[in-house]
Amino acid sequence: MKKILKKISIGLLAISLLAACNGKKNNINSAVKFEIKSPLPQADVKFEEFDLDNSKEQVIKTKRGSTITIPAGSLVDKDGKPAGNVKLKYREFHDVADILVSGIPMNFDSNGKQKNMQTAGMFEIRALKDGENLNIAQGKNIDVRMASYESGTDYNFFQLDEKGKGWQFIDYNRRVEVNANKEKLKKEIDKKAPAMAFPLDDKYFAFNYSAILDVMFNDNYDLIRKNRNNPAIMQKAKKYGLMWLGTHCHADVNFKGVFQPAALMVWKRLNGDQFPAWMKDDSYDFCSLTPLGGNIYALSVEDNDGKRVYKATIECVMPLSSLFKYSPEYWEKNYKDAMAKLDQEMAQLKLEADVYRSFSIRQLGIYNYDKLMDEEENVKIIANFTSDEGLKKSEPNNSPNVVYYVADEKTIIHLPKENWGKLNLVPGNKGRFAAILPNKTLSIYTSEKYAEIDFEGLRKRDNPKVDFVLTSTDQKISSPDDVRKLLGF
Repeated sequence: MKKILKKISIGLLAISLLAACNGKKNNINSAVKFEIKSPLPQADVKFEEFDLDNSKEQVIKTKRGSTITIPAGSLVDKDGKPAGNVKLKYREFHDVADILVSGIPMNFDSNGKQKNMQTAGMFEIRALKDGENLNIAQGKNIDVRMASYESGTDYNFFQLDEKGKGWQFIDYNRRVEVNANKEKLKKEIDKKAPAMAFPLDDKYFAFNYSAILDVMFNDNYDLIRKNRNNPAIMQKAKKYGLMWLGTHCHADVNFKGVFQPAALMVWKRLNGDQFPAWMKDDSYDFCSLTPLGGNIYALSVEDNDGKRVYKATIECVMPLSSLFKYSPEYWEKNYKDAMAKLDQEMAQLKLEADVYRSFSIRQLGIYNYDKLMDEEENVKIIANFTSDEGLKKSEPNNSPNVVYYVADEKTIIHLPKENWGKLNLVPGNKGRFAAILPNKTLSIYTSEKYAEIDFEGLRKRDNPKVDFVLTSTDQKISSPDDVRKLLGF
């Protein structure tokens, strides 16, 4: 996931975002009412459910690695009586897709001033007995060690007051616990990764075609001579994806403790420009290799006239004989099999948190780790949003009632139609807009379109008006992953 989040500020808007304050408990405008209702119920973030014996201490580990510790007798009914067997429900929200589909309201009003927030993760925890909501017993705490994919230490802890007072500051939470298991998995995956993709790309090369023929025909001069211009043999060599130069290199290299001719090795260009055309001619350019450590060498090639020089850093990968020992099809299949296994491990790695954030809670409900967004100089516009879905149907009213501004994977702002006349945009930001259509699909104004906005031109005009036409999609939304894909994350 991107670690550097772009700064945004949308002023004077009814902003639906994760909320916070500057460290003191906020006086939230009680007129702002909250209702938790998913705009895409079929795609809402699912709860994990756990059956518990409330008479015993319980330690629960979620699928993302979060840990919930519930002391014995912590859960009580509305009359304060300890519950017996209970059902615990828990879910987490980590990005804009989770937030959008959940419908969890994010309006934040600090003394009449709207604030924008950036999240490091949010969770909802509930407990039920016979369908009735339970509470945490007085004097008891439940400890939540939540997986977080943001490692910053400047996020604080908040609770959503669901009776209409909005997000409430609970405490500073600057300590994070680094997930050592993720670092371990990264190193293991790096070790298992194939040394090279197959077929080979244009960074891999041999010094000349003659050396390739020497290896293919095991130094049999008669076969080499007969096949030197055989297009079938040349095509066979090309199937490996290996390119070759016309340069003759007479140096020896130490590869895994054995000295071998450099001309008989597969090499990889690590830096330097593409090989120039004159190096691909079958000439006797002067070649030198300078060891830089391990299998890395500095390459310098000078043409016969001494007028042109090419330099690059290259790596010795394997002997040509090892490459040609197996068919191109063998290499490709094994590469695909190896990558398929790695894809599974990468999926597991993605679920691993970067850090853990811990807190003891005294009430069940919705909590998050947030910080105020830094403000930038922005451009004020009068915006109008339409969707081509309406245009396709030749309907006069093709304007959505609500648009979401998505700044990045962690920041989403709710823009109702009544606020479009006083919208502030952030220039240079890879933002995008999205609206939920009546058929429960998304209509999107892409980040590519957003990047093309002439912000400087708008800044020079008085009350500039901008029309945004969102492009509808046909994909039905059944999960947060569908939203991520459509938004380009």
